[in-house]
Amino acid sequence: MDIFAILILVMMAVIAYLIVTTIKGREQLNVQSRYSPEEAARAVSQGVGGMWKPVDGRGQLNFKQRLKRGAPTISVDLVPDTQGCRVDIWVSAWEGKWGLMNHGGSAWRKKNAIARMVSSAPAVRPTQRPA
Repeated sequence: MDIFAILILVMMAVIAYLIVTTIKGREQLNVQSRYSPEEAARAVSQGVGGMWKPVDGRGQLNFKQRLKRGAPTISVDLVPDTQGCRVDIWVSAWEGKWGLMNHGGSAWRKKNAIARMVSSAPAVRPTQRPA
């Protein structure tokens, strides 16, 4: 195989990666949590890490990655229900070229991390009455 064919294959792999991360980065996640909305908001705010800063946006909680120019904004809405809350996580603002999102992979990973954070709440134990 000559060098030209290898370069074409590498370029096709990079383009495929960019397309997949853009699609997965823009996908909205809806997660059921046993946390109350206040507890879930606290868990998300503490769990996003130091590389993400709170910003203004369309959700109740909004975060943007530091040190990355054109980074997407991840928004989180917390909707109370009978079992805790529903957590909606999506990318509310992003920049890119040719329809491909800048830093789509990091948005995809952070959305999944937030979903794991709020869905791994410990089960609520029933209160025991003294005998």
